[in-house]
Amino acid sequence: MTTDHGLDTQATALLGHLTEVLPDGFLPMSGSPLTLREIRATLDAWPVPPGPDPYTVHDVSVPGPAGVVPVRVYHPGGEGGQRPALVWFHGGGFALGGIEQCDPLCRALAVRSGAVVMSVGYRLAPENPYPAGFDDACAAVDWAAANSTALGFDGTRLAVGGDSAGGTLAAAVALRDRDRGDSALALQIIAYGGAQAEVTNPEGSFPLLTAEDVDWFWDMYATADDRKSGYCCPMSADDLTGLPPALVLTATVDPMRDGLERYAHRLAAAGVRTTHRRFPGTFHGFLSMYAALDQGARALDDVVEALRAVPHRTEPRTGDAP
Repeated sequence: MTTDHGLDTQATALLGHLTEVLPDGFLPMSGSPLTLREIRATLDAWPVPPGPDPYTVHDVSVPGPAGVVPVRVYHPGGEGGQRPALVWFHGGGFALGGIEQCDPLCRALAVRSGAVVMSVGYRLAPENPYPAGFDDACAAVDWAAANSTALGFDGTRLAVGGDSAGGTLAAAVALRDRDRGDSALALQIIAYGGAQAEVTNPEGSFPLLTAEDVDWFWDMYATADDRKSGYCCPMSADDLTGLPPALVLTATVDPMRDGLERYAHRLAAAGVRTTHRRFPGTFHGFLSMYAALDQGARALDDVVEALRAVPHRTEPRTGDAP
C-alpha cells in the first residue's frame, strides 16, 4: 500500500517520526527558519540505533590539503589479506552529517561484507565549500590506497561509496581517480546521490526533502561555475569511459532520482559495468535507515553483495553487469 506521496506504509510511518525531529523540514517557507547550526544540533541529539560490533574500530587522522581529515576504520577481524575495502562518504547535503551519524551503517557494512570500511569526516559547507569536501575525500582514498597492507585489505579491491551528498563525492572521486592515470578503485557505490545540481523531478519532493531543499544545499556547497566541473557535479563530466564498475541505488520518491538515473544510463552507455536498482515506495535516505525500512535492508543486501564481489581493478571494466 502507498500513500499520496507514493510511499509505502513503513516509509510513511518513519516519515512521521522524522518530521517530529525536524518539524519545519530543512528549508521552511514561512515562520522562523531553523538555522543550519540548529539543524545540526537537532540531528546530533537524535538517537540512532547502534550497529553490530566489528572486531576493531579506531579513529585515525589522515593528512589532508588543509590539515588532518578524520577517518574511522572498521575491521571485521580474521585473516583478510585478500579482503576488499570501502571508503565511505556520509550524506547530509555537503553541510550536515558526519562519522557518528553513519556509524551504524558502516558497522553493518563491515560485519556483513567482511570488508574493511573507512568512514571519512570531510569538511562541511557552507564554512568549507567546494572543493574542500572533495579534496578531503580524495586525500582519504589516496591514504587508503597507500596503506592497504597495514589496513589489512587487498589493494586491488578498493571501493569508494556514499549516500546522498556522499554518493556525489564517491562519483566525483572515481572521476578524479580515472583522470589521474594510476587508478586505485575497483568499484563505486552511489546511493541516491546528486549527480547533477538541477532538480529534474520536483514531483519527487516529499515533506522532509523538497526540490527547494536540494537547491539550498547545492547553493551552500558550490557556485554555478564550480558545477561545470565533474569533480563537483559528476553529470558535468564530458567523458565517463574507463570508470570503475558502478552500483547505483535510487528511490521512487526523491527529487534527485531522475538526475542520478540519467547518470547511471550515461555510465552504461560509456561501457562502464553498471548495476542500477530503483527501490519503490521509499524516500531519499532509505539505505541509512535499513533498520527501520525493508527497502533499506534490501539495499544494504545489494551493497554487501557488491562488496563481497569487488573485482580486482586489473580485471576488464566494461561489459554487462553481473
